[in-house]
Amino acid sequence: MPPQPQPAKTEKAESQRGIVRSAGVVGGMTFLSRILGLAREVVYAAIFGAGAINDAFRIAYGIPYFFRRVLGEGAMSAYFLPLFVDHRENQGEPAAWQLANNVFNTLGLLTLLLAGIFALFAPQILYVIAPGFVKTGNIDLAIDLTREMAPFMVLMSLSALQMSILNAYKRFALPASGTIILNISFIASLYFIVPLFGDLPAEMIHGAAVAVLIGGLLQFTTLSLGTRRLGMRWRPRFNLKDPGLRRVMKLMLPALFGMAVTRINLLVDNALASLLGEGTISSLNYAERLLQFPIGIFGVGLATAILPTLSKYAARGEGVKLRETMNYALRMAIFVAIPAGIGLIMLRKPLIALLFQRAAFTAAATNEAAWALLFYGMGVAAYIAVSVVVPVFYAQKDTRTPVIAGAIAVGVNIVGDLALMWGLRQGGLALASAIAAYVNLGILLWILRRRVGRIGLKKVAISALKTVAAGIAMAGTLLALVSLSGFTPENSNFGFALLIGGGGVVLGGAVYLLASKLLRSSELGEVSAIVKGRLGRD
Repeated sequence: MPPQPQPAKTEKAESQRGIVRSAGVVGGMTFLSRILGLAREVVYAAIFGAGAINDAFRIAYGIPYFFRRVLGEGAMSAYFLPLFVDHRENQGEPAAWQLANNVFNTLGLLTLLLAGIFALFAPQILYVIAPGFVKTGNIDLAIDLTREMAPFMVLMSLSALQMSILNAYKRFALPASGTIILNISFIASLYFIVPLFGDLPAEMIHGAAVAVLIGGLLQFTTLSLGTRRLGMRWRPRFNLKDPGLRRVMKLMLPALFGMAVTRINLLVDNALASLLGEGTISSLNYAERLLQFPIGIFGVGLATAILPTLSKYAARGEGVKLRETMNYALRMAIFVAIPAGIGLIMLRKPLIALLFQRAAFTAAATNEAAWALLFYGMGVAAYIAVSVVVPVFYAQKDTRTPVIAGAIAVGVNIVGDLALMWGLRQGGLALASAIAAYVNLGILLWILRRRVGRIGLKKVAISALKTVAAGIAMAGTLLALVSLSGFTPENSNFGFALLIGGGGVVLGGAVYLLASKLLRSSELGEVSAIVKGRLGRD
């Protein structure tokens, strides 16, 4: 008779590979989204550059984007998806759909009220979060843009709810396509909508605000069709006494604060950057655009893929499987995060020049953004690892612990900002954010270890050492490439930047994979097995 553990081992392996496959779907869609996002930024930068008008747009967009993340994407993963899965597993689908309908209506009303408040009090809000704009004269434009884009937070929050429902059914492709729709719409609007608002950048920027709203409406409509196929039907249900809604609200308050404190870092950085002179906010935002590329592909992909599985294990009380899933995802996160960070650091100038340096975006703007990206790149491993660890708490319906860790990290970030910004300018702001991310990760792992026991950190550390060793080989190769080529933003053209930036990505990736193979990285073996399995089925 075959040994009993074998089926469990097979189930574990299939579960882990299923997570990576799902993460691959999300990551692939996110990759396409990021490519389109970079294309969007290329077109946008050529029109508006990195000066005062762009600063005003970025700070205005930052407000609805802040609430999009707080009330929308991240928060839904924290307090809605685990409860939706719990209702579906233990009470049946009708109860889950009733909960979804009630939350949809409540969230819609809440965000509509918030949008009105922010539009009404936009001057007072901007005087607080962008004090430097008062001196430069950008405040009036920023106020107008804030009011124009306020409805975006309603559309994005309701879209995020629909994304969570689709993810709960492990339908990952359609939710991940949401930002693809946003980016395609924005790019098209830059060509066809923005010119209708005038010939001057100060007039055309209002067209960009309209483009944001058009994209949000298209995304919401597309996701609505997806949830309808699953069985969701809108009903005018609004029952504040519903126990399910009360549980959502109970988890929501700490989750909102937790999401808020993590996004406060960006708002604080922008507020302090406004004190450092014109273009500093733009430098940070262009650098963060590249930073979000690997975070979105790998971090968001893994976090999105593991949360439904973690929530299922938590609902069934299967603690061992929950810990094993987290450990596996953390090792995979580190395996991709370290080379991603190294690539951003070593190729920062060629990549920024390749993507943005044209028309109004000058070589000087490339150098300024690259300075911020140098320090942001140091935090990539922490940013991605946090995105994998936090869902473990959410799956257990614990939204308070990430709040505590996030609040401490915000404090570290603010102290770091004030200590580093005057000497390193935007680089100091980026470095403070990276340090805060590592503090956040350390706190979360420490609490998790004390709460659930051994989480396999020794196994993670061994894997990380191999990854670092392979990363060193990659860094040396890229350093030689950039140095020997003599690349600088001042002597750059599109072909040269493509050769060093694009070629460097390919060369660095090849060296990293070869070194990982020589070091017998188990994570590389997992990825290879999945790829071979797919090719075999094809």
